[in-house]
Amino acid sequence: MPSYEDELRRFGAELKARREARGWSLTKMALLIQRAAERRGSSTRTDGNTVSRWERGRQRVDGFTQELISEVLGWPRSEMRIPEKRFRRRNDRADEQIVRMTLRAATIGLRVQAPKSMTADPTMATIEAFRIADRRIGGGHLYAAVASYLTYEIGPRLLAGGPNEFAVAASLTEMAGWMAHDAGRQSVAATHFEQAGHLARAGDVEDLAGDIDAAQAHLALYLGKPADALAIAERGRQHASRAPRHSGLVARLLAMEACAAAALGRKVEAVRLLHRSESELGRAEDDPSPLVSPYDEASLASEMARCLYLLGDHVAARQAAEHVLALRPSDRTRSRAFAQLSLALIAMAGPQPDVVEASTIGIEVLGASMALASVRVLHQLDELHRLLTPHRAVHEVADFLQRLEATLPRMKITYQLLARGELAT
Repeated sequence: MPSYEDELRRFGAELKARREARGWSLTKMALLIQRAAERRGSSTRTDGNTVSRWERGRQRVDGFTQELISEVLGWPRSEMRIPEKRFRRRNDRADEQIVRMTLRAATIGLRVQAPKSMTADPTMATIEAFRIADRRIGGGHLYAAVASYLTYEIGPRLLAGGPNEFAVAASLTEMAGWMAHDAGRQSVAATHFEQAGHLARAGDVEDLAGDIDAAQAHLALYLGKPADALAIAERGRQHASRAPRHSGLVARLLAMEACAAAALGRKVEAVRLLHRSESELGRAEDDPSPLVSPYDEASLASEMARCLYLLGDHVAARQAAEHVLALRPSDRTRSRAFAQLSLALIAMAGPQPDVVEASTIGIEVLGASMALASVRVLHQLDELHRLLTPHRAVHEVADFLQRLEATLPRMKITYQLLARGELAT
């Protein structure tokens, strides 16, 4: 089997033969590639020396430049047979070991202490500990632990049939659903959310039933079903109206309705619902249940950024995302990653994308997210990769894409291991 270097030399020899067949010098070939990039609204630093390194097998041609060469020479890219970078496929077992070591290091501190005010109740202390760990490293790492706790600690208590036991089971089952969602297991998440709703209704806990409706609305939006999301969120507000006032819950449900309306193209309705959500969050509330997922100013700002982006109001969406970063401390890794990626996508929106800003933000996210088990973050990085690839000739973009392409295989190994249950904590 030819070595990587042999394959590069083979490509280089064919490139040289095609260039010389047209009577072009190295400099002319580079100039034609530069003009092809300009026609695409981009640029490239290719010169005669660069072309010479390609032809001698000393340098690999990146994906964007392959497209330019294809255009200049009329050489179909599918026939170029340029070898993949070896760091992407060289040693999958070594990559897997690196992933395992990184993730084990990240999860050493999972046994976090809950706030002292909650430790009088061991179950609530455990729920809060799971929540804190989830915010730091993503739910994918924690799903197995939560599922085990539900099965062996909470399940037997349901035989007693008390309302509080059903409420606790509902809250933890909802949490398991969120963690499955974070790990990319959407059908499992949907099943957990449905089970959690049944448990909340069995325990007659209206605010928790509304909270679970918010989770189901979020999942429906994620799966591209905004009409379903709108109906589910409206149902959730009916549950919330029958419970003691919980402003955070009502604000969350209104924000879900706003995002669904935005996805359906109902701009006026979406803006109205966002204003209502913001007003609701500032209201006084009765004693809220600690089982209901917390929803604060930063949570709302995150939803507003997503909603306003869908509406095309990129200035307001940017302000909302920046507000999230101002409010969330550095240990809220996933929340900050979502906000930063929102800023990167906003930078790429419009007729004149700021590719340098998007790339700079992308590098920051990569630095903080290697051990974060969130397939939602991975999908947004994939989208940023797609948007930036045509601009690879820009130095900052090339730097980010090279780092991302080296990191993505390891991140994907993370999800493969989680799916096989090999990284249970």
